[in-house]
Amino acid sequence: MYKNIFLYFELLLEFKRVQAPSREGAGCIKYDLHQSEDQTFDLFEVWKDEEALERHIQSTHYQEYKNNIADLVLNREVYKLNIMELVQRLSCGIVEPAICRFFSDLF
Repeated sequence: MYKNIFLYFELLLEFKRVQAPSREGAGCIKYDLHQSEDQTFDLFEVWKDEEALERHIQSTHYQEYKNNIADLVLNREVYKLNIMELVQRLSCGIVEPAICRFFSDLF
């Protein structure tokens, strides 16, 4: 399953070390670790605003985490996402977000 189980657990330990102080950081709304079936890890983070995210990135615990995982991961990608607000009124009338579905041949 894993090429080196010790490195796997070392990486998990680093994720655990950064998780608590990140969650306690000013402006942190969500900071959750996920693992996919292909053994890829994803940190799903939600911050109040850009300033909160920048404070997090500049924090000592984040800088230590980033340095500590450098030799444990092959690739680290960061994607900044924006929440897409649903339009309250479509041409067909008022739509409740819970039942709004989108169909397309393009997906």
